[in-house]
Amino acid sequence: MQWTPDLAPDTRGIDWQLRRAGEIDAGLSGSFNDWTAGNHVIAAGLLPATACQLRARMVLDREASWTEWVALTTPDIRIGAVDLTATIAADLEKLNAWVSGGVTDLPGNLADLAQDIADEATARAQAVAGEASARAAAVLDLANQITAEVAARVADAHLAASRWREQRDAIRAALAGVVDLANASHEAREEIRRSLSAQLGAMGASFAEQIVTLVDADQAAALRLTTLEAGNSQMSVRIDQAELARVAGDAAQAASDLAGGKGKVLFQNSAPATADRQPQNLWIDTTGGANTPKRWNGSAWVAVTDKVATDAATAAGSALAGLAGKADASAVSNLTTRVDTVEGKASAQADAITQLSASTTDGVIGQANFRMSVLAGPAGYSRIGAQTRQNGTGD
Repeated sequence: MQWTPDLAPDTRGIDWQLRRAGEIDAGLSGSFNDWTAGNHVIAAGLLPATACQLRARMVLDREASWTEWVALTTPDIRIGAVDLTATIAADLEKLNAWVSGGVTDLPGNLADLAQDIADEATARAQAVAGEASARAAAVLDLANQITAEVAARVADAHLAASRWREQRDAIRAALAGVVDLANASHEAREEIRRSLSAQLGAMGASFAEQIVTLVDADQAAALRLTTLEAGNSQMSVRIDQAELARVAGDAAQAASDLAGGKGKVLFQNSAPATADRQPQNLWIDTTGGANTPKRWNGSAWVAVTDKVATDAATAAGSALAGLAGKADASAVSNLTTRVDTVEGKASAQADAITQLSASTTDGVIGQANFRMSVLAGPAGYSRIGAQTRQNGTGD
């Protein structure tokens, strides 16, 4: 760099920037304080014979502007042998002699190297082939095991499906028999129906129940038909259940026959319900085992002494005693349904638990517990469990 030394009196130094021709940003920059010399040499970071642009500005106590970019070309100065030390020159001569001397052996060396590479590749290929063969044998063995297990599971599934169909048909037949019994004509029959339902958008649930008591000349029965249903537009759960307590015997109809045109015969130890407060009804008050016949006189139940009523009371007691001598039965059920969403996926569940018991006056007692559970969803299942006992023993 060269400049006229007569710069501004408050000059403290000079800043400079250098860039390659065609570039925008400066690649090199610097500053110096000896501005009175009129020249400055820049050498670090320069390439030989390179087109560049240079600009400068004075360092003042006030703001100063840069000069215009000045084009220049760096000198073509390169490193030569005279620039090297004796040690470096000697090392280069040794390297050159080594390269020149080894050229005559290069073809043989390359051939030996190629053979070594081929031998190594062959050995590795054989090792890989052996490992692949072993893995293929292991995979085949695993596939055979899986095939055998799948076949066994399919066979078990077919057997379970066959048993399930048999149980389903038996349950349907039993349900149909109870329904037919409830809907048939009988000499004495009482029925109660009730239902509930709820709906919210696509979700809905309903409950329907039919309770029937019936008496014929040769049988007495109480049964209940229950339907539970819940679901939405995509899935639903429905449970149909029938419960039946039934005995057979000629004495079952005796009390009803004696009552005749006198209405219902109510055999219990507590006062009948308001709906049964009718003059034609006969209440056999069993409190203390007295079997006292009573009628509604319009304001209270009062004891009666007419022969027809006392005969009805005696016959009712005999009928119940006769029935007790045959059998009694009971059924207790617990049913639940549920529709849930687990981890963003819907599932539906239904459970039914039924307990049955029957006994006779000679001490024979039979019990059965039956439970069914089913879940439809990502991890669905169907389960059925049963337990039977006779006089407290059994599975």
